[in-house]
Order: sequence, then C-alpha cells, then structure tokens
Amino acid sequence: MEIDSPTNVTKPSEANEVGLPSDAEKVALGQSGPLIRFAAENVTDLDKALVVAIAKARQAQIEKTWSPTTSEEFWSAFNALCSLIKPVTVDGLSAEHRNIPLRFRIRFWRAPINESLGERSSRRYTVGLLALLGIIVGFQLITWIYTNLSDDLDKKAKTLQVSSVDLRAKCDLLAPKMLGKDGKQHEWTDGETASYNNIIHDIDALNLESTRLYASGEFLTEILPRFKNSSGSLQSGDLSDWINRCDTAQQNVIITSTLASLASDRARLFSGILLQFLLPVFLGSIGALAYVLRFTSEQIKSTTFTTTSPVRNLVRIALGALMGVVIGLFTDLSTKANLQPLALAFLAGYGVEPVFSLFDGLIARLK
Repeated sequence: MEIDSPTNVTKPSEANEVGLPSDAEKVALGQSGPLIRFAAENVTDLDKALVVAIAKARQAQIEKTWSPTTSEEFWSAFNALCSLIKPVTVDGLSAEHRNIPLRFRIRFWRAPINESLGERSSRRYTVGLLALLGIIVGFQLITWIYTNLSDDLDKKAKTLQVSSVDLRAKCDLLAPKMLGKDGKQHEWTDGETASYNNIIHDIDALNLESTRLYASGEFLTEILPRFKNSSGSLQSGDLSDWINRCDTAQQNVIITSTLASLASDRARLFSGILLQFLLPVFLGSIGALAYVLRFTSEQIKSTTFTTTSPVRNLVRIALGALMGVVIGLFTDLSTKANLQPLALAFLAGYGVEPVFSLFDGLIARLK
C-alpha cells in the first residue's frame, strides 16, 4: 500500500519511466545548453568529450534509450563543465536572460521590451542612489542655511545689544540736563547739541539695524517648521520726544534680540536633528548602495550576478543604514556641521562587511 506524499511530490515510479531521464536530469539537460555556449565563448580549450557526452545524453533522451551508463556519463560531463566555467554558475547564466517585462517605458514604443534581472537591479540601484543623493544634498543645503542664518543672527544681535547699551548711557547722561524742558526749545550748548545730534543719529541707526535684524529673524522663522513668533512686533513710539524715541529703540532691541534668539535656537535644533540622526543614516545607506552598484556592475560583467544577489544587496543596504545610525549616536554632530563623522558614516556604509567583521573580532576577544 502506497502512502500519499504530504507535499504532493511525484513518486519515483511515476517520474522515472523506462528509457527516460529523471526530472532532475531533464532540468540539467536543459541547463547544459547555456553552459556549453558560455564555455565555448569564454574557455580557450574546451574539452570536446564534454560536448559529446552531453550530446549523447540529449540523443538518448530523444530516442528513449536512457540508461544508468548514460546518466553516469552525463553527470560526470555536467560536473566537469560546471567546474570549467567557475565562478559562473547556472543561476548566474539564468539571471542574464532578458525575460522580465519593462513596466515603465515610452508609450509610443509599442514593441515589448524585456530586461534581465541584473539590468533591473542595476537600474533600481541607480534610481535609489540618485534619490538618496538628492535627499542628502537637500538636507545639507537646509543645514547650511539654518547654520549660517542662526550664526549671522547671533552676531548681529550681540552687536545690536552693545549699541543699545551705548545709546542708553548717552541718553541717561543727557536726559537729566533737559529735566522739565522740551528738547527742541532748550537752549543748547555746543556740547549738548553735539551730544543730541549724536543720540538722534544713533537712534536712527539702531532702529534701522533692529528693523533689518527683525526682518532676518522673520525670514528664518518662515522657513522653520512649526515656529510661532511670540516676541512681539516693533514699536514706533512718540517721534517728537527724543527721550521716548530712545526708550522705544531700547524696547525694539529687546524684541528683536528675543526673536533672533528664539529663531537661532530653533534653527540649531533642526540642524542638530538633521546632522545627528538623518544625514548619517542616509550617508550610510548611500555608501552601501554605491558599493552594491559598483559590485553589481562587476558581477554583470563577469556573469556572476545570481537570482539571490538582490536579496543580499538589500540586506547590505539595510546594514549600511544601521551603521549610519551607530555613527550618528556615537558622534557629536548637534552643534556644528562637522564633515568628518558624516564622511565616516559613508565609509562605514561602503565597507559594512569589514566593519562588522571588526565587531565580531572584538566580541570574540571578550568571550
């Protein structure tokens, strides 16, 4: 009594008919043609006995005269042929067949276009590399803009505060002499007139610089995500009273400095996020992707790209991203755009296998 196979595998009594090869031998016979052609195109001294043995096996299959002797001679020739063309394998040759329909093509191109597995993989890797490159350039541009604008705001705010302190000292020095009198109707001495003119000039200059700095701060807040200006708006004050104008200029400096400080801190926060967490991940990924693309090109050239290569390459890219995370966590990138750690993230992604081999060696020593 025969027991049904749980996997529905064909029983040997059904598969091996008299005078016919087994299923595995039929598959190998079908694969021997591309192997012989590749060997004929690339091997200098191809043993004719191998070709004859495989040809006899094909004839035995057609004539249904397959025997154990035929099987022995065929497998010996097949083994010798596979050894002759190494490192090329049957899987690598099958990956070269253009049997995958190209989905995205020009509509007026009516003829069907197929591509091989290696061509499709290299095209996808190239698109991914260009996409990551665009993202990295965009993030670096954003970081550069945030960093430069925040540094410029800080410098101008410090200069503005120093000018404000000087103006306050001049106003406090001249104001007691004008107590109870209108500045315009006061009989000025030459020194007071010069001091008054100097104060008016400083007030106008301070207001102008405050307006410019406030505009720069507003521009930075507009390009920052989710930022709400809570510092207030600039005041005009009573233009007829120079003492009131001096106080108003002081208030505008405080408002402008507050806005500049808030915008700079927020810009540094986002720059730190980009530099600490996102850019290392993308650089590690693009490093691994660059290696995969170069290695895939070499595999296609040497006919060693197999059907399992895309899976291994995908794992390598994921490990490259992981190395970028590690570099970002163990490197201080939050305060300035230091290119050395970012370059290290790219190199770690490009050489992810040696890096993990180093980690394995360190762990082995600790055991």
